[in-house]
Amino acid sequence: MLQPCRVHARARFGALAALLVVPLLATVGSSPAGAAPAPALAATAPSSAATTASFPALHTDRESLGDAQRTPQVDALAVLRAGGDATQHFAQDALAPFVAIGFSWNGPPGAEASLVLTYADGEVTAPIDLDQDDAHGEDNSTLGERRVSAPVALDKPAVAYSVTFPGGLTAISAHLVREDTTSAATPSHAVLAPAAAADGIPGPDGIRTRESWGARPRKPTEPCAPGARPEGLGCVATSGVVNAVVHHTVNANNYSEASVPALLRSIQAFHQDAQEFDDIGYNFIVDRFGNIWEGRAGGADRPVVGGHTMGFNTGSVGVAVLGTFDGAAPNDAELDGVARVIAWKFAQRNVDPLGQITVISNGGDIHPVGVAVTLNTIDGHRSIGATACPGALLFARLDTIRQRVATFMPLYTGEVNGLDRGSGQLRLSGYALRRDTTTPVAVSLVIDGATVAQTVANAPRADVGSRFGALGANHGFEFFVPVSLAAQRACVVENLTGTLIGCRDVNPVTPAFGDFGFTTTASPPRIGLSGWLIDPDSSEPTVAHVYIDGAF
Repeated sequence: MLQPCRVHARARFGALAALLVVPLLATVGSSPAGAAPAPALAATAPSSAATTASFPALHTDRESLGDAQRTPQVDALAVLRAGGDATQHFAQDALAPFVAIGFSWNGPPGAEASLVLTYADGEVTAPIDLDQDDAHGEDNSTLGERRVSAPVALDKPAVAYSVTFPGGLTAISAHLVREDTTSAATPSHAVLAPAAAADGIPGPDGIRTRESWGARPRKPTEPCAPGARPEGLGCVATSGVVNAVVHHTVNANNYSEASVPALLRSIQAFHQDAQEFDDIGYNFIVDRFGNIWEGRAGGADRPVVGGHTMGFNTGSVGVAVLGTFDGAAPNDAELDGVARVIAWKFAQRNVDPLGQITVISNGGDIHPVGVAVTLNTIDGHRSIGATACPGALLFARLDTIRQRVATFMPLYTGEVNGLDRGSGQLRLSGYALRRDTTTPVAVSLVIDGATVAQTVANAPRADVGSRFGALGANHGFEFFVPVSLAAQRACVVENLTGTLIGCRDVNPVTPAFGDFGFTTTASPPRIGLSGWLIDPDSSEPTVAHVYIDGAF
């Protein structure tokens, strides 16, 4: 099922236990008493039908160029010089086709390089400026001597490159992203999420999910930075989303709509392989056609901690425009896409798009850990890190984006932010409201496309009251629903318009895990077992069974 949001939940609960061999059995619960009736949602509920798209696998090859001078083999190379030092030239041609390229090296900060590419059809590019990319990265990263450039993603394969570096750098390597020719996968058109039935879901066709562009699995994140907690394979901000950072991806602007999935896959491959990120750094990417693509895994509706702004990912949503905007201005569709996805995220936490916020650094490239930095709630990456991102001409349009976000803020909003099992039932909780009234709204729970329960979101939620002020606190909901042994997708929608509040992927047989140890005493002779046990799906104590030589 391709929907705008998805998350694998992981809660952390402790219990003393011995060795556990316990199957997690599904039982049936019931909806809470007094659930209010609501209109049928056949036309507006998210559909569970899924179409599988197959894409070529990508891998990143690292080629060591060392630090010796070489002769360029491509014409029109722009030579950069730094402080009068000798310039080093590196060149490679007749390479296997590659779809993205970037470089790493050891040396002081501030190095710049120039790159020329030759495509498979013989076209030679104008020089492309390459800057080191210390400003992107995970919040728990530490900067060392190794520097990595941003990736240059290509909408058609290249077969040669020539690059010029300033002198004084060592251990220079090229990172070439290539399709895996041994893979049995074949290209397919992107599968789009269904069009939004009402306000609240941004994008002309809804948010296009990770499945639609063939994303790799995310690598696990441990530990989370301050202000975040573990959820699924990654981290979510405990504050929710409180600000937005706008980026550009530094690739050509003339790509076709059909090439966007490949561009996203190549950026992700470089981020994971060369820059050693957990996943693609951005939470969302907007293409030049106005389409919005889900980036980092963890659920589009969740406050997922990205890797887009080192030290300032926690609590921010990173939205990148696919292209380069140092010399080209963003078009109206790009500005609209950025504004619509930020408006959707800001509505969840009642963030003022025209306001400012003070955030605490988790260790950025120019702001050390613990430093307080005041930003616009919607700002460009260059306001926080040592980078030209998002390009001068996109940065100049941030006021336009702020005004559009204020216009696009959806009327209905909410979050699904609680998921656990207890007494054989699945408990799903959150809040939903209409931003112009204190009157509670009705919501329905849709599991794999079928409406299974309805209720009114009128339970007290102190956090919602403090966040939304005059709208009050009585906008919470919870559902107790049957569970089964099969993975399911649970979504909550507002009844009147069908606005999606949020979704969670549910697997009620997530394995329990833990550890144990033993002690012995001689008098009386005894072996003692002790340890801990976590069932990620439940807040209740977990029963442990002890087996000795196979006997219970």
